[in-house]
Amino acid sequence: MLALCLTILTIGFCTLVHRYLHWSRRGIKQYPFWKIWLNNIRDFITQPPLTDAMVRAREDFKNARYIGTYQNFKPRLCIEDPELIKHVFVKDFDYFVDHNVFLPYDGDTVWEKSLFNLKGDDWKQLRGFVSPTFTSSKIKLMFHTILECSAQVVASLKKSGKEIVEFDVKELFGRLTTDVFFGTHFGILCNSVEEQTNEFYTIGQKATNFLGFWLKVRFIVIQVFPIVARVFGLRIFDQNVTNFFRLLVKNNIKSRKSQQIARPDLIGIIMKSENNPDNIELTDEILTALVATFFGAGFDTVSSALMYTFYELSCNSVVQQKLLDEIDANKDNFTYQTVMEMQYLNMVVSETLRKWPVGFFLERQCVKPYRIPALKDDEVEVQLKVGDGIWVPLYALHRDPELFSDPDRFDPERFNPENKKNINQYAYMPFGNGPRGCIGSRYALLVLKVAIFQILQSFSVRPSKNMLPLQIARSYLQLLPKDKMLLDFRRRN
Repeated sequence: MLALCLTILTIGFCTLVHRYLHWSRRGIKQYPFWKIWLNNIRDFITQPPLTDAMVRAREDFKNARYIGTYQNFKPRLCIEDPELIKHVFVKDFDYFVDHNVFLPYDGDTVWEKSLFNLKGDDWKQLRGFVSPTFTSSKIKLMFHTILECSAQVVASLKKSGKEIVEFDVKELFGRLTTDVFFGTHFGILCNSVEEQTNEFYTIGQKATNFLGFWLKVRFIVIQVFPIVARVFGLRIFDQNVTNFFRLLVKNNIKSRKSQQIARPDLIGIIMKSENNPDNIELTDEILTALVATFFGAGFDTVSSALMYTFYELSCNSVVQQKLLDEIDANKDNFTYQTVMEMQYLNMVVSETLRKWPVGFFLERQCVKPYRIPALKDDEVEVQLKVGDGIWVPLYALHRDPELFSDPDRFDPERFNPENKKNINQYAYMPFGNGPRGCIGSRYALLVLKVAIFQILQSFSVRPSKNMLPLQIARSYLQLLPKDKMLLDFRRRN
């Protein structure tokens, strides 16, 4: 028995060593095996944010265009060079059409049909069909709903009658984002800002909360041992969330058809759209997948960006005052056109998305053999095979002092008309890039700008005395604070 155990352990160890030397065998730079495991053990114990590892790797392999990394035993070529990123995401996109397999098993057909997860022609057809729903003209139709939801936040802040009110902006903007999503996409005024036990907000939290030790364990098991996950029925996404969206979409569509209701929101636009040249069958399941995906992506992007914007404004009084001045100058003519053309507001939002990118890494999967030529003396030619994964450490790029001077400083002037010309668009990609970039970027930016404008019309902001030092939680998908983010909102005269 002892001999058998030793044999199994030896085989397992040799298998791990072989797997973690995948890139070394191909002559590509990577951490040595012992350091990978020391880093893994240390990170498992201390639970630092994954962004720390990205920054550390970029510093350790300075000037490298690419390095070999691993995601839960799976090899990933980490691309560090903006020019190479341009090839992968744009110029040679046909070689990298698909996303990596995020979850090989989740027991959820809705997830499998999501726009994020679809591959090849299936993705191309569905993306082409829904893209017109996010044009500027269609997004403009959502302006007044976003305005109403933002006004509810202002009313909630004013409700106490106090000059200064303390709020956890992590929760506050999560509720605002929930209200905006269901208002613009379903025509439902759910008012989660006022109702603490609101069902829509509760579901939203379940759909987008990827923190917690046991969730991380399930995530690793599903990625590394999908057969085990299938046997034990392990899931990442709560079945109640899937059922909620499925029933909501089904009932919403049924109600609109029976009552002949037409609304300029996502469901309505999809239902009446004639842009379906490939005759895609829009089943309730596909629509559920679309809506659930858009909710998850939009919730993270908007609520996190709002939270970090107000956090940075609270810590940078000069920046805040300059933004307040611009808002005051435009408050009597607040229209869709006005908010989209406000220069300093756009600079502030752009800088927030640089310093705090919601998707802190980007990824693609090689779909046909691809060659990366060696351009430096210490490089070898890379021959990527079908199925090889690509990573882009977006957070590390955005915090690289060679790309952005003094990167930890919040400085909207990086994005003024003169300086913006010097920013490499493949080193700054808060919404990704190329044909598979974020489809809802216009929507997210509109919600961000309207909410910021509405709130700062009535309040200035500063850190609360009860606020803990900002620490980032360890999450595979999100860049979120570990604790509440408490800010003081002071009424303006």
